[in-house]
Amino acid sequence: MRPTILICVLLLSPATSATPCPGPPVHRVVTAALAAADLSRRRSTSWRRRARWAALLPRVSARLSRNIGTSEYWDLGYKPAQNLNVHLATRWEVQASWDLSRLVFDRAELRVSRRASQLQDQRRRLMQLVIQLYYQRCSLIEMRSTEPQQASGRLKVLQVTAVLDALTGGLFSGRPTLDD
Repeated sequence: MRPTILICVLLLSPATSATPCPGPPVHRVVTAALAAADLSRRRSTSWRRRARWAALLPRVSARLSRNIGTSEYWDLGYKPAQNLNVHLATRWEVQASWDLSRLVFDRAELRVSRRASQLQDQRRRLMQLVIQLYYQRCSLIEMRSTEPQQASGRLKVLQVTAVLDALTGGLFSGRPTLDD
């Protein structure tokens, strides 16, 4: 998570307001949602590192060839003779080659960079959704405390909590989801 987003989340966290929101703090909810969606930064960092070091690995090729044949020779010299030969040859080849220009630039790095940027965008959208739902839940709980006679408010809180629970892998219910 970017430091600026984390600071904004922590500053807007209900823990700093007068009436805290029941349940886990917002930073823990965001972290759980990112972990449940498997959108960690470590994966894209690992891809970049592997794309860079892959250039040091050789391209290996192997080939096996077999030759079976016969040859027949006639010698029409002083003493005519026929020579019949059968031959069998097996040949093994193993070749390793390195493309060291890939150490400078590899096209795979562009694909990794594009995918990492897509993952970052997915992370950002998920974080925005989770933060929005978290604070919507907090405001619904606060409204319910001022107007307890509304049954629809309770259902709304349960609905938003269920969505947050699904996004965070069971953080609000304390139970793992079916994905685990």
